[in-house]
Amino acid sequence: MTFSQVGLNASPAIAEGSGKDSGENQSHSVSEKSAGDKDAYEKIFHALPHQNCILDEHGVVVLANDKWNLFAKENGGVLLGDATACFGMNYIDVCRNTTGDVANEADQVADAIEATIANRINTHVSEYACHSLAGFRWYQVTVTPVDIRLTDSSGEVHRGRVMVSHSDITAYKVGASKQTELQIRVEHKNEVLDAILQTIPVGIIAFDRNGNFIQCNSTAEILLKRNSLAELSKSEWRRGIELLDVEAKTPIPDEASPFVRLINGEPVNDEEFIFRHRSVDRRFAFSSVPLKSVRGPIGGIMVIQDVTESRFKDHDLRLLRKSIDHANDSMFVIEPNGKIYDVNDVACDALGYAREELIGMEVWDIDPDFPLERWDDDWLVVQSLEEGIIETELITKSGDSFPAEVSVAFFTHEGDNYFCTFARDIRERRESEKRNSALAQKLQDVARRAGMAEVAAGVLHNVGNVLNSISVTTCLLIEQLCHSKVFTLGKVAEVVDANCDDLGSFIVNDPQGKHFATLFAHLANSLKAEQSSTMDELTELAKNVEHIKDIISAQQSAAKHGGLREVLDPRELMEDALKLGDMPLLKSVIEFDKLYQPVPMIESEKHKILQILINLIQNSVQALETSENDSKKISLIIGADDESIRFEVRDNGPGISKENLKKLFQHGFTTRKEGHGFGLHSCANFAQEMNGSLAAFSEGEGKGASFILQLPIDA
Repeated sequence: MTFSQVGLNASPAIAEGSGKDSGENQSHSVSEKSAGDKDAYEKIFHALPHQNCILDEHGVVVLANDKWNLFAKENGGVLLGDATACFGMNYIDVCRNTTGDVANEADQVADAIEATIANRINTHVSEYACHSLAGFRWYQVTVTPVDIRLTDSSGEVHRGRVMVSHSDITAYKVGASKQTELQIRVEHKNEVLDAILQTIPVGIIAFDRNGNFIQCNSTAEILLKRNSLAELSKSEWRRGIELLDVEAKTPIPDEASPFVRLINGEPVNDEEFIFRHRSVDRRFAFSSVPLKSVRGPIGGIMVIQDVTESRFKDHDLRLLRKSIDHANDSMFVIEPNGKIYDVNDVACDALGYAREELIGMEVWDIDPDFPLERWDDDWLVVQSLEEGIIETELITKSGDSFPAEVSVAFFTHEGDNYFCTFARDIRERRESEKRNSALAQKLQDVARRAGMAEVAAGVLHNVGNVLNSISVTTCLLIEQLCHSKVFTLGKVAEVVDANCDDLGSFIVNDPQGKHFATLFAHLANSLKAEQSSTMDELTELAKNVEHIKDIISAQQSAAKHGGLREVLDPRELMEDALKLGDMPLLKSVIEFDKLYQPVPMIESEKHKILQILINLIQNSVQALETSENDSKKISLIIGADDESIRFEVRDNGPGISKENLKKLFQHGFTTRKEGHGFGLHSCANFAQEMNGSLAAFSEGEGKGASFILQLPIDA
């Protein structure tokens, strides 16, 4: 197909009626051109930058340029002998029969070609993808009305009505896609950045180069107590936000305001001011970065951070640190590997090291009681105890040592284990303990002697009471002997002796002798009564002498075994205490109730137990002397468990108040005018020396009291 005649219409009109009549009426006739002109038109057509073909009024291809033919060849098209592609092929049918992803686009092109042939539209432009295995490509199809007459080699004339142009727009589409992707990424980054700015806990404000507000995050508005910072003018940024000096608490000058300095292009580096709003002060840290270009300032960014709590925490931490450094004891924080993590100033002064020297040293460098080879085991022990107190020796930098009491506490901080120790220098305490021990020993000796003297005085008092009874009995016997009928019997004997020669006649006939039978009967009765009375007094005298022997024997037994441990019967101990205290003489006034359970023998010091029991019994007796209770009773109780013996002395006397109960065993405390306060104190010491205990119980005044001595069976 070659050009024989070309008819072009620069602005074809769309007419009603058939395409043929319309074409004939609207086309511009041209005269036949020379062969040179025909070649020029062909070169121009084939030189067009896109793939072009011309269709007749039926949509049949009547002409295609070289780029169309080349594309057809590369994509499997069949070329005719004269290198024209698809000549005589109905391009509309080809579009209608297209399948796949571009089927809809092909239908649109077919519709556009038909509409153009019918003069319903002027031009159609659309895009479609034409991807292959070689890559992705995109094309733009343009349908334009033309009016061209073409003569083929046989001389047949064909009329071209539509020119179809395919433009490769792959580069444009790829660029547009990249630009779209880039725009999406930028928008995404902007969204992420905006989200970050909105969520970070610091306020951010942007200003332009003229000092006008541009943008801020919500935190800035919250911090500055404004619903919208955009409403603030320049003057309000200068004076509307009240900032005070941190130290003086006075308003800062305008030129010192971080906002003014930012507007003036001056940087602000983490400077703190007091922000006051409605009489409430908060401490803010301000930082600003002026933004500049080669032409000069272009604005700036202000960053505001509320540091109120952190400064309070810093203040508290500094105060805590200062308090620890001024403590009386040395403080060490130890890591699980034995390294010293931190110390206070007292520890540095006590050991003679600088803080930098102590931190990083190991525990065994200053305390040989925690050697390296045993450290892991010691750490586990401390961890299991969580806290405890030990006494050890600490080594100073000079090599000297001093005794220390160390309190150890295990703790966990943020997942890491430590233990904190406070070491107290106890050299003065050790010396004081030695002095106190010596004084305590002296005091104990004094108390023991006082107690022994008290027991001895009690023994002498008891013996004196018995001797008084003996004296009374002796006087009665003497008086009885002075008035004895024995003297009358002597007189009778004299009369009998004078009349012994005729005794029968004297008794029968003599008036005086007649009364001898009656006299002898009365005399016999009198002597018998006198004998009975004398026997009673002698029996009582013998009892009193025996009582004195028992008291002296018990005292000798206690004195003989003083300080020695021996196997003892608890019941005999209680009975001996009763004898030494002369309690049998009080049975007419006080009822003694003995409640002795079967108990095992006890191994202990007899004289200490007796002194405690005597003291407890005498205290109960003295308490009952002041009691108004008609029925005065002391219960003596002995019991036992698997490990100890319990002696209890209980009375129904006036009782003990709660205040006195707390002070009962203190040295020097007594409620008796004649008391010295040694008794119960020394008894408590004796009980402790025997690995036992002495306790007092009372429900209050008027409700009696109970004292319990608890001693181990085998000390």
